[in-house]
Amino acid sequence: MRLLGRRLLEYRKCLQNHICGGAMTRIQEQRDGGALPDNALELLTDMQRIALRRIENFGWTLKFIRQPSFEPPLVVVENSTGVNIGVLEEDGGVNLSPRIVLRE
Repeated sequence: MRLLGRRLLEYRKCLQNHICGGAMTRIQEQRDGGALPDNALELLTDMQRIALRRIENFGWTLKFIRQPSFEPPLVVVENSTGVNIGVLEEDGGVNLSPRIVLRE
């Protein structure tokens, strides 16, 4: 029974994070390589690049980019204090109330 409960918790966590099976290894490898790939700016749309340059003037920086399968990259920025985060939308807008789960 205890093993079943543990497996259910693992499955639930898997569903919440949208990472199952062999994807966990790939994600761990990506984490080890750093949050920003070498081609980070190439992953952004033109509007996102323009917006990033604009908000960098106010102390915001590119924190990380998530690249979910079959979806556009999720570009996350943070302010200079590291307290606030936002998502840089495809159209260049900054969503300061993103609905994302941050990993530790």
